[in-house]
Amino acid sequence: MARSRLVIVYGIQAGIFASLASIFGKLALNESEIVSTCIEASNYLTLNSEVLCYKLSPLLRVISTVLIFTCNSLMWLFYTKSLSTSSTTAAAVAINTAANFLFTGFAGAFLFKETLTWKWFIGTMLMLLGVLCINRSITISSSSSPVLEKDLKLKAS
Repeated sequence: MARSRLVIVYGIQAGIFASLASIFGKLALNESEIVSTCIEASNYLTLNSEVLCYKLSPLLRVISTVLIFTCNSLMWLFYTKSLSTSSTTAAAVAINTAANFLFTGFAGAFLFKETLTWKWFIGTMLMLLGVLCINRSITISSSSSPVLEKDLKLKAS
């Protein structure tokens, strides 16, 4: 896989794990959120066990806390991989931030019934356009780099 694609893949993975860490943080630190999420999940699975959710709340909060650290560790793993494969830190940072923002927004709307306004969608589109511009300029500049051309000439001879 090309380096530029690896930067994108690792950056998106880092952003998703960062978002998951914040979701688990919200669940771990807010008992009403974890209980209501548990009740919703049990209703979806047709278990309808509201009492069980209240009893499981402390255990679910501990599990969520462990998952915060797990997701943060995985986020740092993929973020450093993204930085090491990128020719510039700007691409890795922009992709990670965009993925984190998008995933957090949609997860908040889906899991916690938060509203996404038209301003959020416009801001998201502008951010994605910025990420595309950064990636495009990095790809163009790295393909026309004199150092890269020199290396290719040395390998050819």
